[in-house]
This record gives sequence, structure tokens and C-alpha cells, in this order.
Amino acid sequence: MMRPRGTPKGGERPTMADGVAAVVTADEAALARLCGLTLLERNLRALSRAGWREVTVVSASPRALEAAARPHWSRSSLLVRTVLRRTAPEAPSVTIVELRELAGERPLLYVPAAIVCDVRLFERLLAARESTALVDSAPPAPLEALMADVPCSSRGFVCGPCRLEQPFLASQPEGAAVGEVLPAGIERGDVRPIDVADQVAYVGSLRRNLRPVWFPAPGREHARAAEAALVDTAQKGALDIPAIVHGPIENAIVARVCRTPVTPNQLTIGAAAVAWTATMLFASGHLGLGLVVALVVGVLDGLDGKLARLKLETSRVGELEHVSDFAFELSWWTALAWHFHATGALASAPLVLVALYLAEALDGLVKLAAIRRLGILIDDAAPSMRLVRLFGGRRNVYVWIMAVGFVAGHPAAAFALLPLWQGATAVLHLAWALANIGRFRTAAPAQLPGR
Repeated sequence: MMRPRGTPKGGERPTMADGVAAVVTADEAALARLCGLTLLERNLRALSRAGWREVTVVSASPRALEAAARPHWSRSSLLVRTVLRRTAPEAPSVTIVELRELAGERPLLYVPAAIVCDVRLFERLLAARESTALVDSAPPAPLEALMADVPCSSRGFVCGPCRLEQPFLASQPEGAAVGEVLPAGIERGDVRPIDVADQVAYVGSLRRNLRPVWFPAPGREHARAAEAALVDTAQKGALDIPAIVHGPIENAIVARVCRTPVTPNQLTIGAAAVAWTATMLFASGHLGLGLVVALVVGVLDGLDGKLARLKLETSRVGELEHVSDFAFELSWWTALAWHFHATGALASAPLVLVALYLAEALDGLVKLAAIRRLGILIDDAAPSMRLVRLFGGRRNVYVWIMAVGFVAGHPAAAFALLPLWQGATAVLHLAWALANIGRFRTAAPAQLPGR
């Protein structure tokens, strides 16, 4: 019935600590591409990030098996076995008896590859200790049209991914498919539903509430809505006003770049090169052109992280982007101080620069204390802090202040305003922290914003 196409190398880590067999079923629909990735590849990357270390991909399609076996660094910790079904590609889904053979005596994680599923949902299935299935009782309005052919239970649409224990597998008809028996199992209480709509929405790395995304493979007529939903998952929250303006521009660019071979790290290097060009322009007195470049950097700097999140290619190397950002930011203000002091436009420019650094250091200490005590970023701690985030001292805001000052003919005065603006931001953060110290609690640090 099935023929193994690959075996693990000696010494590989076991599938899971609790011995769960992960099986992904793939057909031609799983090779549909959204935002530059096939659904099959997206699910393999998501499973890797959720904690799985070994997955068996089952298909009657040699193309699907070839795609699954193709390695990619973003899932290098995931061992992928491939199993060819001895049947036609248009045959019914993998049957219960086939899954029993693959699972052996272990519980089974079952994932149909022709879907999009959030990493957080796979993590919930990983943590389950009984037969459990994902359901969705309230799909977002833009995605409702995709649910026409999705099986439904009284608890909501049956998403497909599930964890099935051996007693449940043993009690099902051998020739049935999981999709056929799962709704009935949910109704009988043999399978515990996890409702996508009820999951915790806050994502620390994005500083926003984001409902875990799930939907089946879309047809051509719904592909645009599906890709828009995916692009939205890469958008951070708690933005300043310039970043709000940049957001739609970045999304439009990323939606196109994701279909190309361009990588997030290449975008990081490109943005850094452009940023250091602005430094040279500022130091040489070409303020207008330097500010134009700095405004462009405001958009370019957000592309790499969005692309990495969209294509599940985040990495520790990407986190070093913040070091690069910090370096060229310092170089911008230092270059401006040098220019204004050397030309006599602002004799106190070095003192202004020192004041800016001190104000930023004070604000950084307040933010760090909030993370350690509250467990969340201060920007997310209260509505008033989100309001401060809109206008508070940050690189993008500084660039806009400098651009207004340059257009008005007073760039040196605009530069002198920067430490005052940052100082006011630090005072507002400090005042809120002191006023709310009574409800502070020692907590694990929040996931800091990265790619």
C-alpha cells in the first residue's frame, strides 16, 4: 500500500519527547503558492518552529514528495521522511489504516498540507495530551468565502490538523479518512476541540493582538484575500506615526518581493548600505539629499523583518539587525552634529548630541525596568503609552522633525529640538512607571521585537 522513500540518518533525534508521530498528507493542492511558498513548505516550516523534529510526508504525488524532501535552512532541524502511496493522485485521502501503520503505537499528529496554519496552533496541538482537533467557530469575514467546502461540527469549522490517540484510531473504520471521522468524533466527545477563535491573540514580538491565522487552500478567486491575510501577520503594532505611513508601502513591496529569490538578509544588507550613505551625505553637508535617503531608509528598514516573518525565515542572525540599526542611527546624529558645529550653524551641537544620547539612555532604562517588572513592553502597557508611542522620540520621528526643519529653513533648530523631544518622551514614560509601580509584578521578560 505504501512504500517508504527515505529513512532517517543514524543518530537523529527522536520525533518528540512524548513520542508523537507527525504525519503530513500532501496532494497537488498542497503545492499551491501563497506569498512565495507552497502550502506544504509553509506547514513544514511552521511545524519546525512549533517544536517538531521529525515529520513523515505522505502523498501519491511524486512532485509533492520531491518538494518536501528539498532541504531549506529555515527547517534544518526538521527531519522529513517521505512515503509514496501506491495509488493514483486523485484517490481519496490517506486512510485510517495507513495512518495506523505510520504511527505504530504512538499518538498521531495529523496535518493536511493544503491549508495555512499558524505556528501557535501547532504549538497547542504539541501541548495536548488527548485526542484534540482544531476548529474555528468564527472565521474572519474576509476568509469566510474559503470555508465553503470545509467540514463543520457544532463547535465550528473543522480545520484539519489534529492529535489523535491510539484508542481513537483503533475505533475508526480502517478505510475511512481522518476528515470523515473527525467531525463525528468531536460531536461524540471523543475528540476535544480547540477553537481558533478563542486562542490568546497577543503576540509579544509584534506588539499587537493577532488572531491565529488558519484557512484552507484558496482558489484563484480568493488568492488575493488569502495573501492579504498572510501579509497582515507580518505587521507589527504599537507604531509611531511615520511607521503607520510606511506600513502600506512596506506591505505592497513585501507582497511582491516575497515571490522572488530575494532573502531577508539581503534586504538587511541593502538597507544598511543605503543608511550609511545618508551618514556620508549628512557629514558632507548635503542635508536635503541625506534626509531624502533617511526617509527611504524608514521604509527599507521594515522590509527584511516583514519578509522573514511572512516566509517563516526568522533567525538569530536577523536579530543582529538591531545592532546595525543602532550603529547607523548614532552615525546620523553624530554626522549632523559634526556638520552643524563645523559650519557654525549650531556651536553647541556636540552638547546637543550628548544630551540626546543621555535622554535616550534614560528612556532605555525605564523601558528595560518595565519589561522586567511587567513582562511586557511599556508601549503596550496602557492606552496612554500607546499614544506616547505615536509621537515619542524615535529615529523615524527624528527624521520627520529634521525634514520639517529643513523645509522651513531651520535645520539646526530642528536638530536642537531632538534631545528635548526625547527627554519629554523619557519623562512621560518615567512618570507612568512611577505612578503604576504598585501594580508592577516581577515577570519573565516579554519577547522583544525582532524579525
